[in-house]
Amino acid sequence: MKKKILVLLILLLSFKNIYPQDYKKIQLAEEYHKKDDFKKAIDIYKELAINDKNIPFIHENYMDIMIQKALYKDAIQYIQKQIKKNPILYNYRVEEITIYIKQENDNKANIKFEELIEKVKNDENTVKTVGKYLINKGLREYAEKLYLTAREASKKKDSYSLELANIWSILKKIEPMLNEYIFFLEQYPEQIEYVENNLQNMLTEEEHRQQFQMLLLERIQKNPQIKVFSELLIWLYIQEKKYEDAFIQVKSLDRREKNGGTRAFHIAQITFENKKYQETIHIAEWICNNFKNGVHSIPAKHLIIKSKELLVKEKYPISKDSITMVIQEYDSLLKEVKNIALTHEIKREKALLYAFYLDELLTAKKIIEDIIQNGNRDKKNYAYCKMDLGDIFILLNEPWEASLLYSQVEKENKETPIGYEAKLKNAKLHYYQGNFELAEAHLNILKAATSREISNDALFLASMIHNNTVSDTSEKPVKKFAEIELLLFQNKKKQAKEKLELLLKEYPYHEIRDEVWFQLAKIEIEFQNYMKAIEYYDLIIENFADDILSDDALFLKSKILEEYIQDQENAKKYYTELIHKYPGSMYVTEARKRYRILRGDIQK
Repeated sequence: MKKKILVLLILLLSFKNIYPQDYKKIQLAEEYHKKDDFKKAIDIYKELAINDKNIPFIHENYMDIMIQKALYKDAIQYIQKQIKKNPILYNYRVEEITIYIKQENDNKANIKFEELIEKVKNDENTVKTVGKYLINKGLREYAEKLYLTAREASKKKDSYSLELANIWSILKKIEPMLNEYIFFLEQYPEQIEYVENNLQNMLTEEEHRQQFQMLLLERIQKNPQIKVFSELLIWLYIQEKKYEDAFIQVKSLDRREKNGGTRAFHIAQITFENKKYQETIHIAEWICNNFKNGVHSIPAKHLIIKSKELLVKEKYPISKDSITMVIQEYDSLLKEVKNIALTHEIKREKALLYAFYLDELLTAKKIIEDIIQNGNRDKKNYAYCKMDLGDIFILLNEPWEASLLYSQVEKENKETPIGYEAKLKNAKLHYYQGNFELAEAHLNILKAATSREISNDALFLASMIHNNTVSDTSEKPVKKFAEIELLLFQNKKKQAKEKLELLLKEYPYHEIRDEVWFQLAKIEIEFQNYMKAIEYYDLIIENFADDILSDDALFLKSKILEEYIQDQENAKKYYTELIHKYPGSMYVTEARKRYRILRGDIQK
């Protein structure tokens, strides 16, 4: 901001040196230039160029017109005049080269370029500045030669490493670029994050990633003591989601550094976030076995239990015995945990299992109330515990108590994601009770929430209520559907399914059919009845092609075909249909990526 103000002040001071009539002429010439009326503009610019004080204000447009109109002789005369008056302003020399290239006088361009190199090659800062000028003018090969010549002149092998790596990425010279980055990190290993950020945007093709992998493996074999090569290979494997390969590399580093398994724990967290629960368990168990008293031992055990919990929840019907076993593992872990925040987190997880999967609501309520009363009052944890307690009160059929708790959290956390989440819970509660007007009042505020997920949820629920009640004054079908959604919240899937099927029989032509089919499809997926789920999605696609759920249905149908039925050809077909039929859908990017993976263009 300071730089911008300084530039503005310089320009304002410079304008004081322009004659009033010149200032008006500059404005007039700019207007002609904008309208592509080059003949009128160039006549004015020629006159203005006589006064050197006008050059900073007319140069760019004047050069643009002369190049566009192929007035190369005039352009050369003008630019050489500027070079003579300002010999160290090297942007003019770069433009002179550009003019000769446009004129197809490559010999002259090369002569001028060699002269330029001789003038700047021994000054690192000037070389970098001129390199940027060349790149901005599209003279990439010239920039490459400049950096290489300057490196040779400096007699330092690591000179201009980043500049060369950048230009080689632009020129698609992948192997030189990769080798340069590797060489640069060998000298400056602390810059690994900078290099990773650059490479993330460049290594988009599978063959280039493979090429990089081979180069790193070669360096590791030759110089196993240089840690940065292994770190970079681990990063590459994680980008490609090759977590097992990353883990193999990590194990030796963690053992060598005796760091308690820090790197391995980082990968375990990534696999958990990517829902690779078996891989998470495998990595976390290695940490526990090899660093029993290490800093990551307890968090690793916690990750193992959380992964087991989520694996249990993936199988329908969910086994109560398996849930009980998970709770027992949490109890065993609590005996080892000394960290208060982690203790509360584990107790919360236990309470929610008691509430939603074992139907032991009073036990769950007591655990959460104990955390609230005896906790360290961490604001975030306190808020989530209150919302958990509100959820339990819904299961206990005490909606007013739940609403009171949600309102307290919202009031205590105004204009924050937690506050918005509490408001959304209150809106859903009013919706479950059939208080649509009150629910919509909350949802309309939440549409502008900073959290995209909350905003989208609010928009979807508000649209669903409005669309299905606007033409039906009785609101009976929507109220019945809201009651069923409460059953789904209470994890009563079988009961909800029966009531959804009955709702379709009672109101076979109501607008709410797509919502009913969508919920039935979700239940069938949990029951592992994938073909039945596809049937429901097809009903939405056929009968509500222009409605809000149609692109969701088409995407989820494609996903089932890809992930569960292993019908890759039809999955590709429907991903393509989604991309063309719903170009504005939020699923288009993901559909395109999945299609490319199935076609073999990129690796999963």
